[in-house]
Amino acid sequence: MKAGWKVKIPDIGPLATVVQPGKQMVKLELEGEQFQTQLEEFWESFAELSKGPNTEVNQNLVVKNATLFIERAQGVYQNMKEYQKRINIKIREGVDRINELGHTIQNLNKEIMRIESGGVETAMTLRDERDNALDELSSLAKVEFREDANGAVRVRLENVEFLDEVHVFEKNEKLGKKLFITGKGRCNLTNACDMDTLFASV
Repeated sequence: MKAGWKVKIPDIGPLATVVQPGKQMVKLELEGEQFQTQLEEFWESFAELSKGPNTEVNQNLVVKNATLFIERAQGVYQNMKEYQKRINIKIREGVDRINELGHTIQNLNKEIMRIESGGVETAMTLRDERDNALDELSSLAKVEFREDANGAVRVRLENVEFLDEVHVFEKNEKLGKKLFITGKGRCNLTNACDMDTLFASV
């Protein structure tokens, strides 16, 4: 199995878009021009201080620009955290929808096989529903699928098996999530090899 897989998510806008964390409007700085300006002013105040290190005006200027620089850096950091949060939400929504579509296709497979098992009827309406689900799934990730002789569709998602006649191999937004849950946060693993071999492979 691959170490990771890709999910196509809706455009959440460039870093320069305006977002609203809480009630305060904050503009994310795509080019970092304001941040760069503040940094330059900070260094310039040090240059002035070197000319007159004992001058109170120069000392106060350094303190002032240092304070402004720290505030600007903290603002950029908070904006990036907000942006990352929005990305994570979109990924989680995309993964949940992929899993939901997998179960939809699985149920439609069962119904199609049941109806067409006698070789008399064709479940056209159900096949159309399944095609629509496959189309939507293809818009969210790289998908390959084939129909078996019994009418069931098998699906591979990002070159990894996702759906067969019986099972849906659900995806998660991060690796090892189910293992983490079942281990109560400890992720306990067992291995049949000897201790030296185990530690040599870590």
